[in-house]
Amino acid sequence: MEYKELEKRIIEAEKKATESAEIIGSFDFRLKEAEKRIKELIGITDILKLKVTTEVSSATPTINTDRTELHSITALGEAVTSMTTNLKGNPKDGQGLIIRALDDGTARAITWGDSFEDAGVALPGTTVISKLLTVVFKYNSVTGKFGCILAVSET
Repeated sequence: MEYKELEKRIIEAEKKATESAEIIGSFDFRLKEAEKRIKELIGITDILKLKVTTEVSSATPTINTDRTELHSITALGEAVTSMTTNLKGNPKDGQGLIIRALDDGTARAITWGDSFEDAGVALPGTTVISKLLTVVFKYNSVTGKFGCILAVSET
């Protein structure tokens, strides 16, 4: 999904959430609304109690879906050649997974592999220089893949 289209969807959601243009324009409100939407999308009741794993950088990140709900890559220094290679676990239908990636000041390519798919939102193919990329997935037991339902980079 292109940034402008995603931005348009966020603005439309904000308008539905409140009639106050002042509140819609505030960063704090948008942050709270984004957190609320993520909770709704992946069925997590308390985003602050997510099981979190972290790694600095890897061409094949290690993610165990039995042990994490949020995987964070903090200083990606190389292209991700496959998010699928070291993906482990036995996800359940509808299980959520959030992957966050921040590059090391150079945009990095991301190849997702066979365990991930577009589920209404295109899988991002690269990071944006020095901007946190957040991608939200829901597991689909019919396809056996994590479907991308939200992908956004910091502005």
